[in-house]
Amino acid sequence: MQSYIYPKLLREEMHADYADNPTLRSKAVNEALLKLSTSDLASMGMRRARQKPRVPYEPFGVAITDDALHVLRSLPPTVSRSALIQSILR
Repeated sequence: MQSYIYPKLLREEMHADYADNPTLRSKAVNEALLKLSTSDLASMGMRRARQKPRVPYEPFGVAITDDALHVLRSLPPTVSRSALIQSILR
């Protein structure tokens, strides 16, 4: 089963390779979650994610594998999952 996370990020703010390729976007996020240390991931997600997205915000989902979801769940509750995903996709 796949889960999805919906980061608040404009296409222009994403790395060009990820803006129009959801498969590559998902692959990059899942690989980063599985390769980086928990402390690196936690530091990437310590800033607060934008609460109110800038216009023209288009919601998009990033498919997260079960293994990557397990990593997300293991992070401290003070870590913003959305900020972490935004950091990976920039």
